[in-house]
Amino acid sequence: MPINWPSPEAITGVAREFQADPARFIGQGILPVETTKYNLSPDHISWDVLGAAKGMTSAHTLGADPALVSQRVLQTKVQKPAHWKEAQRINERDLLLIRNIGVDEGSRMAGRLVTQSIEDLSLRVDTRVEWSIWQALQGSLVINENGVKRTIDYAVPGGNKINVSDGSGEYWSHTDGNPVGDLQSALDKFDGTGAGRVRCYYNRSVAKLMANNSVVRDLVKQSAPVLQLGSSNIGGLMMDLVGGIEGMVQYDEGYVSDAGTFTKFIPDNKVIMVGYGAERIGEWASVPSLHNGGIDGATGGKFAGIDDQSGNRANPYVEVFSGIYGLPVLFHPNWVVILTVHA
Repeated sequence: MPINWPSPEAITGVAREFQADPARFIGQGILPVETTKYNLSPDHISWDVLGAAKGMTSAHTLGADPALVSQRVLQTKVQKPAHWKEAQRINERDLLLIRNIGVDEGSRMAGRLVTQSIEDLSLRVDTRVEWSIWQALQGSLVINENGVKRTIDYAVPGGNKINVSDGSGEYWSHTDGNPVGDLQSALDKFDGTGAGRVRCYYNRSVAKLMANNSVVRDLVKQSAPVLQLGSSNIGGLMMDLVGGIEGMVQYDEGYVSDAGTFTKFIPDNKVIMVGYGAERIGEWASVPSLHNGGIDGATGGKFAGIDDQSGNRANPYVEVFSGIYGLPVLFHPNWVVILTVHA
């Protein structure tokens, strides 16, 4: 009997509807996935890095030509897209179990198997997108998988990559560490960039460093909140102490590798400061795929599909695949400041 697999339209619908919880994966709120903008450039991703506006209008003598000023510095970056795709295989044993249930039940079981596989693979796609966003927000994306080796440099200024122990400073775990002063100094990097608001992102390990820091405790020792000072409320206290920061966001999400190792998207020793202005800081540029709309209507975004080889006499199987093509891009790399606060 033929197996009544879900239609391609149903499979695509499941993939698109299954989205990562924005409360869990917050990176796509910083660099949202753009699914149509790059449809005309499937083999490359091009984006502009526009410098800040400078100067003021100069004095002018009546009857004379006005002074000429230079346009803003514009750099165009071009990268080949990355192609992220993988599959799950429903093997011969699973196909036999489906067929043995019966025609009606077999159809429903087949649909459930495919839907479950698509949801699992879609979560892996969302996890990859989230991971790549936080890599870009640290200045570079390194790919070394399945023979694919690439390094994408996002041109975050060298001066925006700050090790707080350089010079006379100390790591935040040290008794002389000064999280408040370090964050206040880092805020100066946003002056004149057009980023009017700044948020800090870090994980629980850094929150503990701030909560246990002697300088921070000394500053709040006369206030009631010091009695409950810990990683859960340190962000609000730091906003008051530092000033000029719109948000202190503790973010502990990550991914579990195929080997079972959990890795956080933000390393245990980093604080990533992100500026927000009138323009978008960047986006996740998704180029078109033939799996999304076919030859005539190819578009970007997540895709999923099914390769039915159940009629293969030598090795019957069915593969469900999912993926996304593209890379994160930063339009304003100077709106990112990365602090290394621990060895």
